[in-house]
Amino acid sequence: MAQRRKITAIVGLEQYNAGLWRKIKNMLDKDAELIQLSDVDLEKQNPEAATAIREADCVFMSMINFKEQIDWFKEQLDQASNEKTIFIFESMPEAMALTKVGSYQVTEGKSGMPDMVKKIAKMLVKGRDEDALYGYMKLMKIMRTILPLVPNKAKDFKNWLMVYSYWLQPTPENIVNMFRLILREYFDSDVKVEPIVDVPNMGLYHPDAKEYFKDVKSFKSWSKKRGVNFDKSQKMALLFFRKHLLQEKTYIDNTIRTLEKHGVNVFPAFVMGVEGHVLVRDWLMKEKIDLLVNMMGFGLVGGPAGSTKPGTAADARHEI
Repeated sequence: MAQRRKITAIVGLEQYNAGLWRKIKNMLDKDAELIQLSDVDLEKQNPEAATAIREADCVFMSMINFKEQIDWFKEQLDQASNEKTIFIFESMPEAMALTKVGSYQVTEGKSGMPDMVKKIAKMLVKGRDEDALYGYMKLMKIMRTILPLVPNKAKDFKNWLMVYSYWLQPTPENIVNMFRLILREYFDSDVKVEPIVDVPNMGLYHPDAKEYFKDVKSFKSWSKKRGVNFDKSQKMALLFFRKHLLQEKTYIDNTIRTLEKHGVNVFPAFVMGVEGHVLVRDWLMKEKIDLLVNMMGFGLVGGPAGSTKPGTAADARHEI
C-alpha cells in the first residue's frame, strides 16, 4: 500500500475561509492528509503548526509577507528530518526563495518577476507601469498554453507553473486537483488529475445569472432583458475579489440584492486584485458611474500586491 503523504498548506488572509478548506480536506482525504494553517499560526509560533511543517512531505504557502513569520517557518524546515517539496507563491522574496520543486529552485534575491518576464508583461499593457502586475497575470495565462512545448529537462519548472495556474483559479475542485498534481508528479501517487476549470480574471457577476460576464456589454444586454436600463438611472459599481466570489460569495449576493431592493442599479464587478484600476478605468468609466464602492479592503491600484513603481498608484487614481 502506498504511503499516505502529508501536505501542509499555509495561506495568509484565509481566516474567513474555514468552510472552504474543510471541503478541500474532505475531497482530498483518500489521497493525502492535508493540514491547513494561516499566517496567524506563524505569528503565534503555534507548536502544532511547527509539527505540521516539520512532518510534511509537501509544504504549500501563499500570501505570507512578514519576515518574522518567514524566519520562524525556516527554522521549522531546518529542523525537519525529511526532504520536502515546497511551493511558495505570492509571498515576500525571502519566502519565495525557499521554493524547492525537484531540481527547480528560486534563486535568493531573484524571487520576483524575472527581468524578461517584466518586459513582456509591460508590453502586454502598452508600457503602463501601473498595469505591470495585471500584465504579469495575462502573461501567466499565455504561458500555460505553451506548457506542452516545454522540454522534459524543464519538467520541474513546468510543474511549478502548472501548480500556480491551478492556484490562480481557486475553486475547491481546482485546488484539490492542484494537490493531486503534486502527489502524482512528486510522490508517485496513483491519482487522477482533472484539467483546470477556468474563470475569467475579471468580469461582472449577478446571483441570478448562470454565467459570469466577460464584458460590460453582455452584462447590460442581460440586464435589459430583466427590465433594467442602466442608461436611464443612477449607476453604482461594486468591486470585489474574484477569490471571494469563487469561495464565499454570500456577502456579495446579499449586498447586490439589498441595493437592488432599494432601487439602485448595480455593476457588480470582480477582479483578482491587481487589476482593479484597470477594470474601473477601461470598463466602468465609460459607463459614467455615479459611485464606486471598493469592497476589497485594499487599494484600487495593485490590490494586496501594491504597485510596482512608487507614485504610479497616485497617478492612476488621478487619471480615473
